[in-house]
Amino acid sequence: PSICCDPTRLGRVLDALIANCVKFSQKDSARVGKRKLNVELAMKPVAGNERTGLFLTLTLASSEAPLGDLPESFDDFFAPFSPWKDVNSREKDGLGVELALAREILSAHHGFISANPPEQKGQGIVFSLGLPVLSRQDELEFVINNRLQGALGNLTKTSILMIRPDPESTAGAKPAVALEDNVRGLLYRSSDSVFRNSVSGEITIVMDDCNARGAERLAERLATDLRKAVPGLEFLIGTATGPDDGATAADLISRASHSWRPA
Repeated sequence: PSICCDPTRLGRVLDALIANCVKFSQKDSARVGKRKLNVELAMKPVAGNERTGLFLTLTLASSEAPLGDLPESFDDFFAPFSPWKDVNSREKDGLGVELALAREILSAHHGFISANPPEQKGQGIVFSLGLPVLSRQDELEFVINNRLQGALGNLTKTSILMIRPDPESTAGAKPAVALEDNVRGLLYRSSDSVFRNSVSGEITIVMDDCNARGAERLAERLATDLRKAVPGLEFLIGTATGPDDGATAADLISRASHSWRPA
């Protein structure tokens, strides 16, 4: 699945979870202090007070039982500078801010992080995090905004071209199978990104360093070549260029989708 994340900061979150899985579990002297971590990666729907939707989840737990008494509230793990309840038996390294920072990082990702009691006997405290899975529309908006923000002083242009079959021409046409594959095959710029809306059938192409005229030329060429690839099918197009037509993805998508015209 596609997710949007800051790899460096997410790596710090994973470091913090691994360290705390070890910190709050017993040490087996027979294995010279080494603890085994159970890790599960899954994609599943989540419904809760804070986050709801489809998430990529990561769960970690030590194979050793918890050290000391379980806390009254597992939310205490994420309170900054929260002292350990049993300072004589637990490893007390660090300032106690790692998990507090991890929660802030996951919040910025629109995700979640939690600690829960052991799920089975002999298992340590269970730490989990979740990152939202992006739809293709989410991806499209992220890509457009990233391209717009990367423009140097608005000197370079980012254009989008939206193309879809004309409903009036589809009745007598052959099924427009693999239309997205046809579009990808006709593009020659490595910087072009193609996104298909599975509901509406619209295909959006995001182009770096491309002004309005360049987008129009591409639209004309694609329409001509697609007519050959899919006989009997005509197309509608819509274009927009940033920052001329807007400084955000929402601006450009709105402008292009309100300018449909025959190719």
